[in-house]
Amino acid sequence: MTASKLAFEVEQAIIISNRAYVFARPLEVRLDFQMTADSKLSGYPIEQWLEIPREAGVSGEQRYELFAFCLKSVEELQWFHAGSEIALEP
Repeated sequence: MTASKLAFEVEQAIIISNRAYVFARPLEVRLDFQMTADSKLSGYPIEQWLEIPREAGVSGEQRYELFAFCLKSVEELQWFHAGSEIALEP
């Protein structure tokens, strides 16, 4: 069975050391969340993904739901904006 797309909300889209990163949180909890070498973020190829548990919320608790996606092309970062909904395509 193939996993379907997973919706995320963009929190921040930035360039760090000439690499484009999209920081986002999933809009639903799913157990079939998978990544492959061909995974895309709203149709755009990604290089890698990272879970970032060190981010702290307003009350100081760790945020385990925040993910960082590295786009393969810096130019494609223009399509990602805080508050917008995106889809991870396995």
